[in-house]
Amino acid sequence: MKNRQNLSLILALSLALCVLLTGLSLAGYRINFYERNSSGEIVYDEELISFDTNWRLVALESRRGPLSSSLGKELSVPGFAAAGKGGRLVMENVLPASVTEGSYLAVMGSDSFIRVTINGEEVYLSPSIENNGHLTPLPGWMFIPLKSDYSAGTVDLDISYPYSYSSGMIPRILIGSHSEVLLYASYSSYLSMYVGVSVVILGALIFIFSLVNLTARDSIPGLPFLGIYVAAVGLILVNSSSAPRMDGYGYYTEFMLSNLLLRTLPMIHSLYMYLGSSSERRRRIFLVLFLLSMADFIVSLGLHMAGVWDLTASLWAAMALVLLELGISFFFEAEKLKSSGRFYAVLTLAGIGAFAAGTAADILGHYTSLFPSPGYKTLSALVFAVCETIAVVALTYNSSLGSLRLANELTKSRVKLMISQIQPHFVYNALNAIRAMIKKEPDRAYDMVYDFAGYLRYNINALSDIEIIPFSEEMKHIKVYVDIEKERFRERVNVIYELEDMDFGVPPLSVQPFVENAIKHGICKKPLGGTVTVRSFEEEDCFVVEVIDDGVGFDTSLLASEDKRGVGLNNSIYRLKSLAGAEVDIKSHIGEGTKVKISFPKDRRRPQ
Repeated sequence: MKNRQNLSLILALSLALCVLLTGLSLAGYRINFYERNSSGEIVYDEELISFDTNWRLVALESRRGPLSSSLGKELSVPGFAAAGKGGRLVMENVLPASVTEGSYLAVMGSDSFIRVTINGEEVYLSPSIENNGHLTPLPGWMFIPLKSDYSAGTVDLDISYPYSYSSGMIPRILIGSHSEVLLYASYSSYLSMYVGVSVVILGALIFIFSLVNLTARDSIPGLPFLGIYVAAVGLILVNSSSAPRMDGYGYYTEFMLSNLLLRTLPMIHSLYMYLGSSSERRRRIFLVLFLLSMADFIVSLGLHMAGVWDLTASLWAAMALVLLELGISFFFEAEKLKSSGRFYAVLTLAGIGAFAAGTAADILGHYTSLFPSPGYKTLSALVFAVCETIAVVALTYNSSLGSLRLANELTKSRVKLMISQIQPHFVYNALNAIRAMIKKEPDRAYDMVYDFAGYLRYNINALSDIEIIPFSEEMKHIKVYVDIEKERFRERVNVIYELEDMDFGVPPLSVQPFVENAIKHGICKKPLGGTVTVRSFEEEDCFVVEVIDDGVGFDTSLLASEDKRGVGLNNSIYRLKSLAGAEVDIKSHIGEGTKVKISFPKDRRRPQ
C-alpha cells in the first residue's frame, strides 16, 4: 500500500509540473513589458521609437541586375521587396533629432547581410562566419550605438540576400536607450525562450522516468532516447529564439548548435522508434531513416566546413527529414493505438501529430508566405513535450503497479507450480519403474535415476527468483522428462524435435507442462501410443513454440473454464502471459490430436 501511495504522489507531482510549466510558458507570452492599446498593439515608451516610417528605397537589385521601377518609393517596415535570391536592397531614412549619446539603433537580422552607414560612414556590419571564403550570415538582433553627432543624420541600410526564402525581407527597426531596445528584443523572443526551457525540463523528466521504466518487465528499451529528443527540441527553441545580445558574441555558437541539433532530431527519434519496434519491417524503415539522417548530418557539415554549401542553405533537407520521420512515426503509432487503445498511446499519438503539424507549418512559413507566425512550431513543441511526459509518467506508473501486483501473484504461483509439477503419482510411478529395472537392467536404471534427479532439481529451481531463462534450458528439462516417460512407456511414446531457433527467453517450466499433457492426456490414452512433435521457429514479430500430438484430442470448450483446465495448465498460461507477454493458442479435434502454439514477442527482454 505504501509503494502505491508513493507512486501516486510521484505521478501527481509530475503532472503538476507539466501543468505549471505549460502555464508559465503561455502566461509569459502575455506578460506586458509594454503597455498595449485596445487593439493589442504596443504603445512604445517615450525612450523607444518605432523607426518604421519614412524609409525610402534607394537601390534594388536582383541577381540579374538593378531594378529601377520602384526607386524612391516609401517602404513598409517590416515588410518585403522583390529582390530575390542573390539580390540587394538599399533603404534610407533620417535619424530623429532626439538622438543622443547612449541611444541605440536596433535591427532584427534574418539570414541576410546588413551593412549600416550613417552620413556615409560605415558603423556596423552584421555578424557572419567564413568557411573557405564563403560567408554565412548569423540571424539575431543587432544593436548599433549612436552618437549625438548622428542627430538628424542620414542612415542607410544595405541588405544582401543570399537565400531565396529570406530574400526581400525588410527587418524591424527601433531606436531607444540601451535598456529599452534590449527589453523590447527580449520580449520578442520570450515565448520561444521560455517554452524552450520548459521543454528541456520536460525532456529531462522523461529521461529520468524512462530509466525507472527500464526496470519494468514491459519496458520500452529506447525510452531514454525520447527524453533526449524532447530536450534537444527544447534546446533548438532556446537557441532559435534570437535572444538579444549587445554584441555578436554567442550568435555563432547558437547558430551551429541549432543547425546541428536539428539534424540530429530524426536520428534520435528513429533510434527510439527502432528500439521500441518488434516488427522487422518497422525496424528496417527506421534504420533507413537513421542512416539518411546521419548522411545528411555528415554531408551538410562537410559542405559547410568546405565553404561549398552552408548549413542555412541546406536547412530544407534537415527539416524535410524531421517531418518525414514524424509522419512515419505517427502512422505506426496510429497502428499501435488500434491494437492497444491505452491512455498513453493516445497521448503519444496526439503529441507526435501536434509536433508534425507545427513542423509542417514552420516549413511552409519558412519557405512560403503561408503560416508566417513562428508560434506554430513553438506551441506544438510544448504540446508534444507535455503529451510525451504525461504518457511516460503514466506508463511508468502503470508498469510499477503491475510489477507490484505481479510479484505477489508470482509468489503464489511458484507454490502452486511446485505442487502441480512434482506430482506424487508421477514420482511414485517413476520410482517403481526404476525399482523394476535395477535387477534386470541396472545400466538403464542408473540413467533413469540421473534423469529423475535432474527432473526434480529443475522443478525445485523453478521456485527461485529467475523469471526468464533461455529456451534451450527449458528444452533440456523437457528432454529429461521425455526420457523418463520413454523408459516407462517404451515404444508407445515417440517424440520428434524440430528446433530451428532457441535464442529467446521463456519462463521456467512454462513449455514442459504442454509436452507433459500431450504425452499423458494425448498419446498415452491410445492403446498404441503416438507421436509428439516439439517445434520452435522465428516469425517477423515473435518466436514460436509448437507442441503437436496425434493423440485422442479433447473438447476445446473446456478451456473456457479455469477449473477444468487444471492447476498446471492455468499456471503455465498465466506465467507465459505475465512474464513473457506470450500468447497461447490451443486447437484440438477429438480423435485427431491437439496443437498448442505459444508466441513469444520479440520486444520482450531476452534472458540474461
